[in-house]
Amino acid sequence: MDGTTKKRSRPSRGAAAPISMTGFGSAHLEGKGFAVEVEARSVNHRFVAFNLRMPMELGLAEPEVEERIRKQIQRGSVTLTVQLRRLAAPPPTAVVDVAQARAVLAALRKLSKDLKLPAKITFDQVARAPGVLVSRAASNAPDPAIQALALRGVDQAMSQLVASRKREGAPSPPISARGSP
Repeated sequence: MDGTTKKRSRPSRGAAAPISMTGFGSAHLEGKGFAVEVEARSVNHRFVAFNLRMPMELGLAEPEVEERIRKQIQRGSVTLTVQLRRLAAPPPTAVVDVAQARAVLAALRKLSKDLKLPAKITFDQVARAPGVLVSRAASNAPDPAIQALALRGVDQAMSQLVASRKREGAPSPPISARGSP
């Protein structure tokens, strides 16, 4: 070595204002028959961490929500809560498959004939057969309108959170510039 010492230097951050890791943002949006409420909070954390609380209807949107948070936050622990509220009565959830009911009835009659067993086939037997009464909720298909509105709410809440973090991190004006109380 030549006897000189090298100083480690931190990369220049430019003239950017400091940003706090503590922030809050919220959004309230209404769509056809439902409302979405989103609340985002962040606190100090060395890396980016998420705690997402979302209803089951939005479970498939979780990766997209995380991606949207990552685009706006480089550090901090973010807790994001999404709540859905129905403003109108939900649509009927049971659908009768009449063709399936007829097929079940025909199958029960054939079974009775093939086994040479007398059978008194009842309405209850046919109605309880698989596929005769079908629940729409069983499809697990997310409602695209609810998902789109929830993602808009996430974007709004995160924008507010980022603005809040910038305000929190901004230097306070000198006491002489604040004026008297």
